[in-house]
Amino acid sequence: MKHGYNAGEAKVQKADSLANHFQYEPLDLGIRSFRLLILYPGDDDIRCDIFQAVLEPDDIIPYEALSYAWGGIDRTETITASGKWLPVTERLFTALVHLRTNETRILWVDAICIDQDNIAERGHQVGQMAGIYRQAEQVLIWLGPGTPDTVLLMQGLRVLHHDSIRQKSRDDIAWARTRWQCLQMDKGFSALARDSFPRGLLHMLQQAWFTRIWVLQEVSYARVASICCGDFSVPAYIFVLATQLIKNEDNAIFELGDQRQTLLDLMPRPSSEKITRKKSLHTLLQKFCESEATDPRDMVYALLGIASDTPKDANNTPLVPDYFKTETTLIRDLLWYLSCGNFVQHEILDTDLRLRAFLKTIPAVTDASFKSCIVKGNLDGIKELLARGQSFEITRKAISALGSRVGIVLTDPRLPDDTLWGLLRLRDSSLTFSSDGIVAALDWCDDSVVPCVSIYYEVRMETSAVVAEALRTRIQCSPAICNDITLP
Repeated sequence: MKHGYNAGEAKVQKADSLANHFQYEPLDLGIRSFRLLILYPGDDDIRCDIFQAVLEPDDIIPYEALSYAWGGIDRTETITASGKWLPVTERLFTALVHLRTNETRILWVDAICIDQDNIAERGHQVGQMAGIYRQAEQVLIWLGPGTPDTVLLMQGLRVLHHDSIRQKSRDDIAWARTRWQCLQMDKGFSALARDSFPRGLLHMLQQAWFTRIWVLQEVSYARVASICCGDFSVPAYIFVLATQLIKNEDNAIFELGDQRQTLLDLMPRPSSEKITRKKSLHTLLQKFCESEATDPRDMVYALLGIASDTPKDANNTPLVPDYFKTETTLIRDLLWYLSCGNFVQHEILDTDLRLRAFLKTIPAVTDASFKSCIVKGNLDGIKELLARGQSFEITRKAISALGSRVGIVLTDPRLPDDTLWGLLRLRDSSLTFSSDGIVAALDWCDDSVVPCVSIYYEVRMETSAVVAEALRTRIQCSPAICNDITLP
C-alpha cells in the first residue's frame, strides 16, 4: 500500500462521485418514448433538466431538435442535468453555450437524450429518429462558434432575411440577387465586411456537419430549420440563397460537392411544399459511402428512414437499427436485402471485410444478383431489383448464360418461364439491352419472339447497322415471321 493512501476514504469519495453523476431512468421501449431537455438561461454553468415524453402528435410538447457533428467522443466538459453532473463533448458544450437564450428552451439532443451506454435503447431511439425530427418545431443546425468573417456574413444574411419577409416568395433568387447587390453597397457594410462574405461562407460550408451521414435524415424530415453559427441564426433557406449569391475569389459560385448540395436541396423552404425525391437504399448507400459516422453501422442505419424501399414494419426486414449486431452480421443482412434474397454465396462473406469497405462493393454485389436471377430465370427477382431503383444492361454474356441454362432460350412465349420474352416485355427504363445483347437474343431465341426483339430495337435503341443486319439474317432464315417485322 502506498504511503498516505486510505482505502476507506477512497471508497467514500468514489461513492460520492457516482452519487453526483446523472443516472438515466429507463425508457419504456414498448411505446414511442423519448427524452427532452430543458435548457435554462444564464451566463454561468450550463443547467438543464431531462424528462421523458411520448412521441405522439396529440401529446407532444413543443421542442426544437439539434443537428450537429459530434466530433470527438471524449466527454471532456460537464453540465448540470437534473442537479447531477453529466459529461458531454467539447463540441456539444460549445453549442449549448451559444444556444442559451434569455428564455427557457426545450431541446432534443441525441447525445444527452439517449442513454448512449444502453444498446437496446440506442436501437429503439434511432428507429424513431425520423419522427423526432419531423415533429420538432424546428431543427437547429449548428455550424460552430464562428469567426469574424462568419459574424459579418450572418449579419448580412439577417438583413436579407428581414427584407425577404415582405416578399411574396421569400426564396425568390432574382429578388435576392438584386437585394444582395444593394446590401453590399450599403454604407452599413464596409468593403472589409463585403470581402468577409465569401470567406465566412466557405468556413461554414467546410464544417464537419456537411460530411456526417446522420444529418441527411435530420434535414430531410425538418419542417423548419435554422442555421446557427456563433450567436447568430438565420432560416435555412436564407443560407441556401447565400450559396447562390456569394462568389469566391475567382468570381465563381462555390463548388459544393455531392453531399453538400444534397443537404442544401433538402433544407425546408417557406414558399412551397418541400420536394422530397426519395431514393432507394441501394442508391443512397452508394451515393453517401464516403460520409462520416462515429459508429460504422450508422452508415446504414442513418439511411433507413429516408430510403424509398425499406419496409416500415420491422417484422418484415432484418434491416432495423440494432447495435447488438456486429458489422459482419449487418453486411450479411445487407447482402440479403439488396439482392432480394437471390444472392449466391460470395467470397466477401468469407473475409473479415469492414462495413465501409463493403459499401464500395455494392455495384458488384447487385450485378451478381441480377446475373443470378438471369441464370435461374427468376423474372420476379429481376422485377424486385428494378423496383429498388437499380439499373442493369443485358449483354451477350448474360444471354449466353441464360441459353446454356435451358438448352434453348424459348419454346413458347406464353410459358411463364420464358425469361427472355419476359425481359423484353418488362418495358422498364432501368433495364436495357446492349447491341451485342440484342444480336445474341436473335441468335438464341425462338421464331415467335423475334417480333418482340424487333419492337424492342425500334423503341429503345438508336440505329445500329449490326442489329439491323442481324434482324435481316434472322428473317431470311425464318421467312414466316417477316410479316410481323418492320426492318429499320
